[in-house]
Amino acid sequence: MGGVEDRELYTRWVQFGVFSPILRLHSNKNPFHRRLPWEYDDEVYSATKEAMQLRHALIPYLYTMAYKFSTEGLPPVMPVYYNHPEDEMAYLCSKQYYFGTEMVVSPFVSHTDEDTGLARQIVWLPEGDWFDFRTGEHYEGGGKYAVYGNLKDIPVFAKAGAIIPLGPKTEWGGVENPEKLQINIFPGQTNIFSLYEDDGETQLYKKGKYCSTEFILNWHDNYADFSIKPAAGDSSVIPGQREYELVFKSVKNPCSVTVKINGENVHVNHRYDEKTLQLTFEQIVLKPADHLYISLKTMSDTLMEKLDLTEEKFINALMSFKLNTYVKRKIFRDYPEIRQNIGLLGRSFINNKRYRIPVIDHELKPAQAVALCEILKKRDIISLIEQK
Repeated sequence: MGGVEDRELYTRWVQFGVFSPILRLHSNKNPFHRRLPWEYDDEVYSATKEAMQLRHALIPYLYTMAYKFSTEGLPPVMPVYYNHPEDEMAYLCSKQYYFGTEMVVSPFVSHTDEDTGLARQIVWLPEGDWFDFRTGEHYEGGGKYAVYGNLKDIPVFAKAGAIIPLGPKTEWGGVENPEKLQINIFPGQTNIFSLYEDDGETQLYKKGKYCSTEFILNWHDNYADFSIKPAAGDSSVIPGQREYELVFKSVKNPCSVTVKINGENVHVNHRYDEKTLQLTFEQIVLKPADHLYISLKTMSDTLMEKLDLTEEKFINALMSFKLNTYVKRKIFRDYPEIRQNIGLLGRSFINNKRYRIPVIDHELKPAQAVALCEILKKRDIISLIEQK
């Protein structure tokens, strides 16, 4: 506000706003204050558009959290020590917070490194299983992680058992209660999410003109069931029928699937993605009084799958580095050995005479070496070194 215009700062500010109680693009009559996404380049426009569309999709989730604030005093944004008061680390991670009951968010707030082409953020995850909200990648809680990302990325993590409803991704779809909902379900814990809805305009909710719909996940290691209960309260404030898409993240392909509506077995289209480890149920149409029940079973010890995207992130980091392409190829070819021994990243790459590359272009910059080590180890290497 009133400072020097910066494309990256603008983008990060919008992303921070997406995971805040209120998102507004402040503006005034100064023609040099650029606050509209299309006033920047294509990359900024694409990143901010994607972020604001996510914000719109989050309205059902955030509206529910606003209701919880008004009735329970539970803020939509909370410091992590609210939920972990006995853990000393919870008081030291000032760049992250709970966003509602289901997510921990840590927006990038530092400038992209010139050598890596990536932003870096340190995130502490409490004990338990955590998942990247977008990719479903698994993180073991109880430690600090170094997270890297490009301009579009926002570090967001879902807790084990998280249930996160999203509205449709639209250019602009108004703020009425959506006729379609995508429910994102993460494994590992039993959980209940009660979606709150009212007319969105009046204060008639104070007189009982609202309804809630419970989403219930019962988790039992090698099997799980998920239910959508009949809407409770005044169902006139929600659509007469609603189409659901259920996305079970980070799960094995079940050997047995049962779907019931109002106690009757039904066939519902579902698909499993071997790459993302997601099981998706599509076009489930329910009326407010309907009860959906889904059961998933596996022959393995656990239904949960721990997706590991280390190699993909390693390659993407190399792509972003300001580094000679032949050195990048050499590092990539050595990836299996490097993963077993990250000390190999410390060696020099100046012996390749075939391409006659200047010596300076053969060496990893310190930030690049640290980034690759932290991606491989999924830990905050710099803090570990400083502690020693």
